[in-house]
Amino acid sequence: LRTMQVMQVVYAVGSASELILFAYVYSVTQPGAYQAVTGAVSAASLAGYMLAAELGQLAFEAGATYQSLFAFSLLTVSLGAALGLALPAPGGEHQRGAMLSGFVRLVRSCCRSG
Repeated sequence: LRTMQVMQVVYAVGSASELILFAYVYSVTQPGAYQAVTGAVSAASLAGYMLAAELGQLAFEAGATYQSLFAFSLLTVSLGAALGLALPAPGGEHQRGAMLSGFVRLVRSCCRSG
């Protein structure tokens, strides 16, 4: 049960990261390139969803258990969240520390409420 709660928190962070990714990309992109950047990020996101769905279906049809699919999903979503937190802050190093500490506070508050 505890693993499922952790998975749900990490999944929520991963789901919210799409909006954060767009905000981050726009903050480091020149305004004239917004349309091209939006298309590239959207295409990459949709390709990722498609690839994940296909790989999950193939793994299930090959006999993967739900537990192994869950573990793989937890691993990949956690990796994505960690990579997102590792992005350099657009405004400087002090903002990255604030972003990471805010994430830690969010996780702690979710774990306490459960």
